[in-house]
Amino acid sequence: MKTKTPKFQFPCCCRPLFRLAVMAILIGLPLELLGALNDGLIAWYPFTGNANDASTNANNGTVVGAQLTTDRNNVPNQAYSFNGTSDYINIGQGVKPIFPLTVTTWIYTTSPANGLQTIFRSGTFNRTGSYSGVMLSYDGRGFLYSHIGSGLYSQASYRNWTTTYPPAVIQPNQWTHVAVVWLGFDNMKFYVNGELQSAHYDCCASGTTIVNSQSDGGIGKRDDPADPSAFVGKLDEIRVYSRELSINEVNTLAIEPTIQPSSVTTNAGATVVFTANSTGPPPLSYQWQFKGTNISGANSNTLTLTNVKPGDSGTYRVVVSNPAATNFADATLTVPVQVICAMPQVFTNGVSFTVNISVAPPGGTSLYRIQDQPPTGWPVTQISSGGSLSGGKPTWVVANDDRSRNMSYVLTPPAGAAGTYHFSGTAIFNSTNTVAITGVRDIYNEVTSVSIRTLSPFGDGLLYVNLTVTGKAGASYYVLVADGLEQPNPWRTNDTVTLTGTSQDWFDAQPVSDNSRRFYKAQAAP
Repeated sequence: MKTKTPKFQFPCCCRPLFRLAVMAILIGLPLELLGALNDGLIAWYPFTGNANDASTNANNGTVVGAQLTTDRNNVPNQAYSFNGTSDYINIGQGVKPIFPLTVTTWIYTTSPANGLQTIFRSGTFNRTGSYSGVMLSYDGRGFLYSHIGSGLYSQASYRNWTTTYPPAVIQPNQWTHVAVVWLGFDNMKFYVNGELQSAHYDCCASGTTIVNSQSDGGIGKRDDPADPSAFVGKLDEIRVYSRELSINEVNTLAIEPTIQPSSVTTNAGATVVFTANSTGPPPLSYQWQFKGTNISGANSNTLTLTNVKPGDSGTYRVVVSNPAATNFADATLTVPVQVICAMPQVFTNGVSFTVNISVAPPGGTSLYRIQDQPPTGWPVTQISSGGSLSGGKPTWVVANDDRSRNMSYVLTPPAGAAGTYHFSGTAIFNSTNTVAITGVRDIYNEVTSVSIRTLSPFGDGLLYVNLTVTGKAGASYYVLVADGLEQPNPWRTNDTVTLTGTSQDWFDAQPVSDNSRRFYKAQAAP
């Protein structure tokens, strides 16, 4: 999940401010804090399939070798992977911050023993030439390293700051949120996963200001062929500000909740479990919401919904907080309105069976009517509570109830019923929403029937047998023949017929005169 922060579109500010106000109300975050996450934003690289700048400043990056990869939530093509040698992203000449300034990002290093690894630089950092601007690096021993430069490298017109080491504050092979704030040449702040780290001045000179050159900035590598200090691993969500972010703001960016699964579509009656995973400095607290309203007692990282119904469809939000900040993630649940029929697909004449209809009405239903249409002339009995027979159709009318319900009736196929029979039925909710009954809607008799006649189609005076096989449309049947019934097991399969409708003709190419004692029957093919 990319950071849930709305994107400003200046100079038109009314709509963005309105969105911010709505978001602040929904998650209980102070409006001034939420809006500030876009305040002073020079560049923002969320890496959502490309290296474009998502701020309003169009400082788009040009990818050189780096490959799109999965981000910290295992979503494909939402972060960039760097090979530690030649891969980098050129961000041009527009990202030129001066004091104070902040850079935040997510890093995933895969080579802790690779020395300094460049994360971000605003200009050139070449030891055979000059330093210009700021640079943030990761040291393979597990700490952050920054350079501030303004002039020729040979004149040592730069300063270095690091997080205190040991111990290591960044572990390899896992996502870590880092931030660095430059308040001046002699005043630095480092944050790891939202927590302020101790830092110390490392070296070297006594510059007091940044003089940015027109050189291109970059992500993932220095512009120094002799010492590229290239990054090995993944980078994501790089933000550059022309101001100092507060610890609350850094914490907000470091708290990264996700919900698994992020989207569920299921039938009524199911159990759905949403699980929130979150990074960020502890202690973390959780509050689940449904359509913007807190769910009472839902204060763990897991939300379990039992016996869901269509009225439970919508957006579920987990608001994750620590004492310094708040962030959130959303998931959606879809429970379709359903009216489903269950009954045997195969019937036997004279043997009764039950038709069950389960109903999942939409939320807020005040009145609905269920009516099924069984085959005409088939006796209907034992209609479940609240139902009646109307014109041969089992019918139920339910008022002031949007819960899932089950209806049923008993049906008896009459003697002589053959072939396939189709049921049609509908549900009407609140007099406007009509839904067809689905599920088993076609039933057929298990025993096929065969009718026989003779014809003379060739004008040769000979008679031939034509069978009409009746059964289930789409089913296959064997045509069996026997040349006399005196011997055991006289039947043999002569052909296979697949019905395109409920009946189909089959022609015996052998004349009746060749064997007047031939018998025929059909049976369902396995």
